[in-house]
Amino acid sequence: MRKRIVSTALFSIILLTVHAQEAPAPVKGYRTERNPDGQVPANPVYVRNVRFEGVTKLSSQERNGIAAQLMHKPFKTGSNAASEAEDLTRVAYLNAGYFRIQLEAWAHGVAAADDQWIEVLVRSLSEGKPYRLKTVAWSNNTAFTEKELRELMPIQDGDVATREKIAKGLEDLRFAYGEKGYLNFTCIPDTILDDETNALELNIDLDEGGQFTFADLIVSGLPADQIDRVRTAASGWKGKPFSISFVDRVFDQFRSIFPKCSQRPKRTQCFVARRDSFRRSRARSIAAWSTKRASR
Repeated sequence: MRKRIVSTALFSIILLTVHAQEAPAPVKGYRTERNPDGQVPANPVYVRNVRFEGVTKLSSQERNGIAAQLMHKPFKTGSNAASEAEDLTRVAYLNAGYFRIQLEAWAHGVAAADDQWIEVLVRSLSEGKPYRLKTVAWSNNTAFTEKELRELMPIQDGDVATREKIAKGLEDLRFAYGEKGYLNFTCIPDTILDDETNALELNIDLDEGGQFTFADLIVSGLPADQIDRVRTAASGWKGKPFSISFVDRVFDQFRSIFPKCSQRPKRTQCFVARRDSFRRSRARSIAAWSTKRASR
């Protein structure tokens, strides 16, 4: 039986990447919530132990990684801790292709010293089977062909449909569009599960937005001759697509003018993060830039 499932429930954290080199490894693609004010809650509870029941499809390393992210961390209530444990476990299952996983979790208190310690239990009600990718379909694409878009996805038809690989493909998709000047690009993944064949169809609806072109570069804090040199070079960029790697190209070309700017933004960062980092670390060299939208 084919069923459509809500994509936001499965891929709400698709663009996050957690890098782990040592065991126990944190669950990839999940970032735990913090208090809005960043402070430890009043009268917090702490996780002393995490137990799993019926969780047979996750390795001991994966289970230990989940527990490590919960242990000795302050939570407002035991319910908050249990909810986070369930979410972490669910993401780990999705990373292994188990899209029908059913879980429950709860916590009970353990008295110790002056703090309130709790134990969290995560139980699998039904693990199901891993799903494999059947097809990927695209809609509303004009800047790239379907073949070009498909090559950006690091998962092939017939592979286990891991959330992590799909997330990586969507991140690469966003970067590719950003390189062509589509800075407002967004996409919505929609999945259809076939329970009879354990196959997953991935439909991606694209909103390319308008293409941005370079308008001007505003420079301050440098000698006049250096400003003229930068702005003269920038005049040749006017009207061209404003790609998200623009900042990299600026500092490649004018490395001698910006000798103190040794920290380069990572290519995997999105445009907004790249711009913010650019402004914070290089405020004395380049103050701002502006873009204008191309007519459609």
